[in-house]
Amino acid sequence: LRTDLTDAFNQIAELILDFPISSTEVLYIFLPVLLFEAALAIDVRRVIEDAAPILLLAVIAVLVATAVVGLALWPLAGMPLVVCLLLASIVATTDPSAVVAIFRDLGAPGRLTRLIEGESLLNDATAIAIFTLLLRTLLLGHEPTLSEAVGIFLYSLLGGALIGFVGGRAFMMVVPWLRDSRLAEMTLSLALPYVVYILSERYFGVSGVIAVVTAGLVVSALGRYRLDPDNRQFMEDVWAQLGFWASSLVFVLASILVPRLMFGVGLFDFLLIGVVALGALVARAIVYVTHGSGVAAYSGPNPLPIA
Repeated sequence: LRTDLTDAFNQIAELILDFPISSTEVLYIFLPVLLFEAALAIDVRRVIEDAAPILLLAVIAVLVATAVVGLALWPLAGMPLVVCLLLASIVATTDPSAVVAIFRDLGAPGRLTRLIEGESLLNDATAIAIFTLLLRTLLLGHEPTLSEAVGIFLYSLLGGALIGFVGGRAFMMVVPWLRDSRLAEMTLSLALPYVVYILSERYFGVSGVIAVVTAGLVVSALGRYRLDPDNRQFMEDVWAQLGFWASSLVFVLASILVPRLMFGVGLFDFLLIGVVALGALVARAIVYVTHGSGVAAYSGPNPLPIA
């Protein structure tokens, strides 16, 4: 669009660059699909066995990363601490898609992959809860007390878990009425994550992420016994395809939106990006060094290779 070589493609470029979709719409369209697909593919029994290290990585590590990155930015960014922490909460989580794919190619231990996938399901909920709390502080100019902050955090997580559990159980109660119709089961499973996400976010003010993850885990656990094996395999295959499409489209949309953000970027901005990246790595190292031995010893004869 901004080249002087030709104007032949300007109209197409303008349509792409002004793509009519907001960040909120991206969340509502893609997030339920990505979360539900990941939860559906997880062996719940194995995840429960590793609940302690997964919660450590998904909650404690995100809190530490938010604090470390925010405090590292504060002296340089020229912004209030709450703004720096707000940015830190956005970048505090991990996206393990590429790592899990590499693990599978290399034949890494299944438990290692399971820990990373389990963490990725829950860490977004932690980050969103922190983000919401910090945003409320920034907009209202009121710092909540520790008890208020803990109350908001627990209400968001436990409320979302309850809605997701009820939604997942309701889905499994309806399945026998469908008379093993794989298309009807697939259609209903597609509606489930959107229903629990919208109910949680729009009507109850709790974590839609946790609701979708919980619903997916309930269907994953009960579906192994209550769904016809062929139908269950069909559902998992379709969801794997939907997850692939959703993750691909998210990256495509991001690559369309990012270039406009690059105008006006200076060397100081790259310095801040470097501080954020270094702070995130240091925070993870702190968690692994201080809690690594406990995580490794948790499951007895099959220790987690911390290195």
